[in-house]
Amino acid sequence: MTKFNKLNVLIVENHLPMIDALTDMLLSLGFKQVYVAKSNANAIDILSKQKVDLIISEFEYEHVNAIELIRSLKKNQQAPSIPFVIASATTNYSSVSAAAEHGVSEYIVKPFSFSILEKRLSKALKCKPTPANSQITLNKQFTIMVVDDNKEILAFVNAVLKPTYSLTLIKNPTKVLKLCLHHKQPDLIILDIDMPSLNGFELASELQRHPKTRHIPFIFLSGKSDSQHVVKGYDLGADGYIAKPIVASELRARVHSHCQQLMNTSRLREHIDDIMTDVKNRENVITYLHSTIKEPLLTLSQQLERLNNGGYSPNLLKNVCEGAQFKIKVMMEQLDLIESIQQLEQNKYSYPPCTFALTDLINDLVKQYETRFVESKVAVSLSLDHMKLNCVEPLIKGALVQILNNAIEGSPPGSQVTIKLTKMDNTAILTVHNITPIPWQVAESFMEKFVTYGKPNHAGLGFHYLNLICKYLAIKLKVESDIKTGTFVSMQWTTDLG
Repeated sequence: MTKFNKLNVLIVENHLPMIDALTDMLLSLGFKQVYVAKSNANAIDILSKQKVDLIISEFEYEHVNAIELIRSLKKNQQAPSIPFVIASATTNYSSVSAAAEHGVSEYIVKPFSFSILEKRLSKALKCKPTPANSQITLNKQFTIMVVDDNKEILAFVNAVLKPTYSLTLIKNPTKVLKLCLHHKQPDLIILDIDMPSLNGFELASELQRHPKTRHIPFIFLSGKSDSQHVVKGYDLGADGYIAKPIVASELRARVHSHCQQLMNTSRLREHIDDIMTDVKNRENVITYLHSTIKEPLLTLSQQLERLNNGGYSPNLLKNVCEGAQFKIKVMMEQLDLIESIQQLEQNKYSYPPCTFALTDLINDLVKQYETRFVESKVAVSLSLDHMKLNCVEPLIKGALVQILNNAIEGSPPGSQVTIKLTKMDNTAILTVHNITPIPWQVAESFMEKFVTYGKPNHAGLGFHYLNLICKYLAIKLKVESDIKTGTFVSMQWTTDLG
């Protein structure tokens, strides 16, 4: 049983070899059902009849256009919440940006390995990915498997390549598939064609048939240089062909060229991830500003218009003015929050520490949030030891605000938020508790930027900001959450206390 075993996936693709390869990979990952659509119209028809949990589409090819498909689905309010993944060799900036702007969950660059597919689909579905057997990263020593029944050839290749690469020498080709499946996979396989127990063509076919090894590139070695042999090798998916007797300079050049291509592909994937992240971050910031700035401004505008028309009694006017002042203060704090996050992320935050009464700061904040507690029908319980603190007051206040916001938002009506401040020698421990656990969907990622769940129009900056503050101030931050006891957020630090 796998984490995908209850899920159905739709492939939108009309290139038959890619359909076959992707279908094999998805079934090996454990997906319950794989549907295939060879056009946008076919995809829409399948979605209207079948339950689909994930869509994987080519960006644009003949009758398939991912962006148009997304637009059609949104227009018809069809499958609005299904994760949409693009798998394509199209990598220009405008295409990737368009994909991100249309809400694509992941963008996978072809060709891709089984492990990359598993990782990206897990991310799209917010599942925890399993460790990959092999991933190409920059500035690493590439691993190369050399397969030949001739000891002299193995020794020669080892002498030529070992100074630069990590080599695995295999004399028995029947062991290769098992090694690739159960051990760290090589970045490249160099294999001889003429071997008695299992020739290179047969081994290549074996590797190509298995979804977990079909992505591994390979180069053939052969003493036969006739065109028929070469064509057969390339038909099997070979990335190169080196004739025997091997020339050391040619071997180095072929391997170097291939590893350079792998590095370029890795850089391209990182670049695409950066583009996707940048676009999504901009959208999240816009959403955040809309919810925290625009809506309160609209309320203030309506109140000013009513005030101008004499719509408030003298008694009510005082409450309206106090409410307006609070809204303005909150908006200013939210703008300061965005600025502080940026400065902390860039290591540019600079604000001198000062001595202040931590107990008074907490009491003042709770008083400011009194209206929110009442509106949310949530009680608050305080148990505060008196203490002073020498620290960066705006950041401590910012941390407290984020903890309070999350506690109130996560508390159902009729429940209670408990705030405790304990002094032990030179150590301060602040603990805030509410009865609601952190949703399991974000339990492992809630500290990350723009991660949120179940809070419409929220950008997911609170815990990210809290984490940045604690790292900057060397505060020990601990979050414990489960369905029985709820959520405990504690901050512990040692400093000059009075």
